[in-house]
Amino acid sequence: MVELRKGAESPWDHLRCLTHELSSALTTVRIAGDTLGSPDADEPGFRQVYAALIAEECGHITRLMADFAEVLRPGWCLVPGEEEKADLNEAAHQAAMELTGLAAQVHDRILVIPAREGTGVAGSQEKITQALRGFMEYLLGVVPAGTTVKVEVCPEEPRSGGPGVTFSALYPDRATSPPCHIVLDWSRIHLAAARYIVEQHGGEVRSGGEEEGEEVFLLSATWPHLEVSAHTVLFQQHGVRQASLPEVECNPEVKAA
Repeated sequence: MVELRKGAESPWDHLRCLTHELSSALTTVRIAGDTLGSPDADEPGFRQVYAALIAEECGHITRLMADFAEVLRPGWCLVPGEEEKADLNEAAHQAAMELTGLAAQVHDRILVIPAREGTGVAGSQEKITQALRGFMEYLLGVVPAGTTVKVEVCPEEPRSGGPGVTFSALYPDRATSPPCHIVLDWSRIHLAAARYIVEQHGGEVRSGGEEEGEEVFLLSATWPHLEVSAHTVLFQQHGVRQASLPEVECNPEVKAA
């Protein structure tokens, strides 16, 4: 059984306290989200602060919903009459609607983590590889444990006699359990660059057959402190058509060593 909130003398008062806390947390998330859309969001460190605030409040909301479930279970929150039952149902419905809206906002308002040097790079494959490696290490230093991020690797026009790519990290939620998970989206990178990056870091690229005229390649690799699980990338002769998202996660044992 959950403990009554401070100042709550009954389960009904406890439910009111929970509702107030939930409302405050939702308001904080909304304000922080709106602030991230302002011009000030381009200031160094600004996004990290507000992204961390949103992550913290989302965790608070998750804990509140666990308390809601406890309060609303049969036999704990005793409702004397039909009018109170109707009020309770309305409160629960409103909370569900608020949380559904919040989930949609968090999903749609993807927070871009600004990278440092090497975010945009053109030139040799070695430079691209070094930039990606440095960017991943940077992410491990700024992304909280238990957070899922998505890293897009996007091609740029060649400027220095070689392919160019841009790395950007998306920070959609904090719903996963530790350690930090980093997702690489290979669907927009030239296959040769992806192959080079993988092979340079102990991975492999091998043909896995054909599917409707498309070659299937298996990409897997290991970085220091990072493990890339093997996923299939489908591509056609003139470029990548679609790709699954390889998950890259922190390896606590390697990191500890």
